[in-house]
Amino acid sequence: MSYTLPPLPFALDALEPVLMQHQMEVHYTKHHQGYCNKTNAVLKDQPLASHPIEYVLDHVDELPAEIRQKVINVGGGLANHTFFWHSLSPVTQ
Repeated sequence: MSYTLPPLPFALDALEPVLMQHQMEVHYTKHHQGYCNKTNAVLKDQPLASHPIEYVLDHVDELPAEIRQKVINVGGGLANHTFFWHSLSPVTQ
């Protein structure tokens, strides 16, 4: 499995004026994409890489000791950003 940047559940400008489009672009296309790239790199050739990142993080003790913390850091960033985007909504009440 190669981790890819999941689509946002809303347009980049949908949260304005609370979060500006530029902020969203930087956080989504730079930071979140960076976590995808770094997670793919650190898990290259690892059997657990065929699983969703949440599974990998839950089974991090099965990875070689020398990459565990890196997987926690970058894989955690990938999972947290994906969760974060889905906790936001452009709908107001």
